[in-house]
Amino acid sequence: MNTWTRISAEDATCHPLYGVRGWLSGFAFALMFGFIQEFQPILSEAFKAVGPIDFLAHDIPIIRALKVALLIDALAAITIYWLLFSKHQSFRPISVCILLSIWPAQALRGFLDPSPAVVDALALSFFTYVVNCAIWVTYLQRSKRVRVTFEHSVKTGQDNVVAHT
Repeated sequence: MNTWTRISAEDATCHPLYGVRGWLSGFAFALMFGFIQEFQPILSEAFKAVGPIDFLAHDIPIIRALKVALLIDALAAITIYWLLFSKHQSFRPISVCILLSIWPAQALRGFLDPSPAVVDALALSFFTYVVNCAIWVTYLQRSKRVRVTFEHSVKTGQDNVVAHT
């Protein structure tokens, strides 16, 4: 049976799985690394074309699309990090929703202002999006550490020894 039992916040903090460690810290690192990795090549090409100072001032379609894409990803990362570091109870469901909606939000933006470069970027990023969602959404849904740290829940029927100090 796959049920979870709520425990007190005090018991949760004493649980050996409590805290942002292990794969959960890997998730936090991957979120930032993925954000940087995704936009570094695009930004470098944009900077070559218009220069880093003029980048924000240009209103050509590809630059406009890039600005919105950066904004969407930055807002997603900031929201997930805030939920993570504040240990918000809704970290798991909100993070899953954000992770699942980033690429569709980017695609919607691309369809509203299509250009060949935007369509190519979306096509290239789709496989990475699917793989990342498969890994991280599954982790967030199945992780005992996430449940203990954020939801103060332990899996029913397992040895959930809590060491009080």
